[in-house]
Amino acid sequence: MRLTLPEPSDLENVGFTTENDIFGYSKFGERLANLVSNINEPLVITLDAPWGSGKTVFIKQWAGLLKGRGGKVVYFDAFADDFHENAFLTLASQIHSLAKATLSKDEPSIKTFLSATKEVGKVIAPVALGIGLHTVTAGLVNREDVESVSKALRDETEKAILEKLQNVDEERASLKMFREALENLSKAIANEKKESDHQSPPLVFIVDELDRCRPPFALEVIERIKHLFSVKNVCFVLVMDFPQFETAIRGAYGTEFDAHTYLEKFYQLKIVLPEPDFEDQGRRDKYLSYLWNNLKPQFRGMQPLEIVFDEIKHLANAHALSLRQMEHVMRNIVLIAAYSNEKQLLNSPVTAGLCVMRQTHPKLYDMARENSLLWKDVEEFLKIDSEYRNDVLDGWRYLADPNASKEVVAQHSRYWQRYFFRQDLSKDRYLLQRVFTNEIDSLLGSQSHE
Repeated sequence: MRLTLPEPSDLENVGFTTENDIFGYSKFGERLANLVSNINEPLVITLDAPWGSGKTVFIKQWAGLLKGRGGKVVYFDAFADDFHENAFLTLASQIHSLAKATLSKDEPSIKTFLSATKEVGKVIAPVALGIGLHTVTAGLVNREDVESVSKALRDETEKAILEKLQNVDEERASLKMFREALENLSKAIANEKKESDHQSPPLVFIVDELDRCRPPFALEVIERIKHLFSVKNVCFVLVMDFPQFETAIRGAYGTEFDAHTYLEKFYQLKIVLPEPDFEDQGRRDKYLSYLWNNLKPQFRGMQPLEIVFDEIKHLANAHALSLRQMEHVMRNIVLIAAYSNEKQLLNSPVTAGLCVMRQTHPKLYDMARENSLLWKDVEEFLKIDSEYRNDVLDGWRYLADPNASKEVVAQHSRYWQRYFFRQDLSKDRYLLQRVFTNEIDSLLGSQSHE
């Protein structure tokens, strides 16, 4: 069993396929590829999507689509690299790596780009300022030493600032030279394209996971892109959860800071990743199978696992569960399976149904907590159809239907007596609503929604 989904392999080279397009994003990906292929000015796009919407899977599939059209793509996981202190050099190194892999070793634009990068690195290097030497040394040197060293630091700082003021024209020239070098390098890379039926996009630089980075690094990344990397033939796509990233900005600049307006300065176009297309039942079934087969829940009980899965699949389609709702339900099933043992009641499709109810109908779930779940409410929730399994339906009847047949009551009473040492469980069968929900809540927490 596992709690997290393994990422499909080789998406950046494969693109969208019938097998891997579990979210139904291929048409949106095609339109976005057409957009970046037809814009010839400096372009920064933000792709906004909440956690759990599949944006990393999509953006890697999209990178594969662009490559299939002959495009050159840099995929940069900002969260994985936010331990670096210098965002400029980190971004430049990604482009340099692509250039080395694409162009010949003696390509002059690579050498020019490297030279320009070095010069800009000198320009944007921070000036060392005094930082309270006595505090840093924790009083381990005497006052005279502190004053002497502090004076030396101030002198050096003043000297460095004066030099920067005197060299401001040279530094502006260095920044201009870098942008020109980047534009020429991107043209050289773009010329190394394979045959394709589509118009090839420019160099596309994808920055993923910005909302998960250390805020100082994330802010430096977008600021460097705006001031240094925004040139013709280069399109940046910044992938983030906008509300989360705005929270990080306010954390850096203060709670009253207008993070939304500030962020607007760094992009030309904001695109929202659409909700996954689950109108087609087959797509929802496919995604549920993907979740089930990769998370691999294992109950230690008597009920066959396919019965539990069938109950989840029926209810997911009956209530049109969203991507995140399906993931919540399936992850909860995995947690319950991992925690449970042979002496618990959780090896049942009823558990699966209650997990869906907990996510979608919390008021009904609260009624089950109080042993007051009514059969008419259960019938409406289950959306019973001609294919609904009778044995599963009987399990629900036993918990909530006062008119359940004697055969159903007797059969299920015998089944549950292995967990309860009572002579006549049928008289207390409604208590199982509370027992089930107590078992689930003890493992997942008492709230209906996560």
